[in-house]
Amino acid sequence: MIRLLFAVLFCALCGSSAFSQTVSDTTVTPIEINPEFPGGHKEFFNYVNSSLKLPESVVKTLYQGVVVVFFTVDTDGTVVVNDVNQNKMAFTKKRIDDEDRVTTQQELAAAVTKAFTSMPRWKPGTQNGKAVRVKYSMPFTIQFG
Repeated sequence: MIRLLFAVLFCALCGSSAFSQTVSDTTVTPIEINPEFPGGHKEFFNYVNSSLKLPESVVKTLYQGVVVVFFTVDTDGTVVVNDVNQNKMAFTKKRIDDEDRVTTQQELAAAVTKAFTSMPRWKPGTQNGKAVRVKYSMPFTIQFG
């Protein structure tokens, strides 16, 4: 059985959640009004759980651990993925060649990026009445067993 677990209850959606907000070239924390996913927290988690399709290579190599997605909700509500950090992931199947390792990591990053960039538009965050870019990080766990 494969399980996706949210390592942190994505407090970024709760209020003091954004770890930073960009106005022009400056970063300000916290912002006045955080972005909001259509339907709220529950719908966000439902969306990620249903939209993130793990590549077969991840299952085949038993690649598991914590993935951290760094993304920005832009001023128009679209999501831009800045990074997919896999530093806390590990291959638990023995004897995996280098090509399979690279392919699995690339395919996982592509699947995560696709799920996040395909999200419906968010209601943008605002500062001083103007829509602003807001950056988030979201850890989740991929676990087999």
